[in-house]
Amino acid sequence: MFDEVVIPDYELTEFDNTRRVFKALLKLPARYERVIRMRFFQEKTLVEVAETFELTQGRVWQMEAKALRMLKNKMKNA
Repeated sequence: MFDEVVIPDYELTEFDNTRRVFKALLKLPARYERVIRMRFFQEKTLVEVAETFELTQGRVWQMEAKALRMLKNKMKNA
């Protein structure tokens, strides 16, 4: 009567990866999480993020790099 719905493996893997990223983001310190969300999810520039935090672009870049390292580490250990 009903057709069976088949979800391709790559869609399941993509969903799982997205879920893991969001869970790892929640484990970052608040400022680092906010920098990542602004840069990658809101697509803000370094200048825009720097103005929001009242920091230099260089400092935002350092925070972004550290947050990405922390995120990678948390996902690897998850």
